[in-house]
Amino acid sequence: MWLLSAQPGWAAAYADATAADPPVDPADWVPHAGADPNVITDGMILTGVEAVIAQTAPPAPPDPPAVPVPTESPA
Repeated sequence: MWLLSAQPGWAAAYADATAADPPVDPADWVPHAGADPNVITDGMILTGVEAVIAQTAPPAPPDPPAVPVPTESPA
C-alpha cells in the first residue's frame, strides 16, 4: 500500500480534497476520502499499480536459443 500511496499526485489529491473543509481529526476523514472516487481516481490507481509491478516484477526470461533446422533430410 505504501508504494501506491507514494505515487505522484496522490498527496496533492488528498490535500485538495481537504482544503475546502479541513477535518478536525484526519483519522475520521481517511475512510471517507478513500471511498470518494474524485480524490484518488481509478486511473491514478491503475497507473500506480502498473508502476509498482514494473518496479517489482522479475525480468522476463531470455528467449531460448534458436535451433537450426536441417535443410536436407539425412540419407
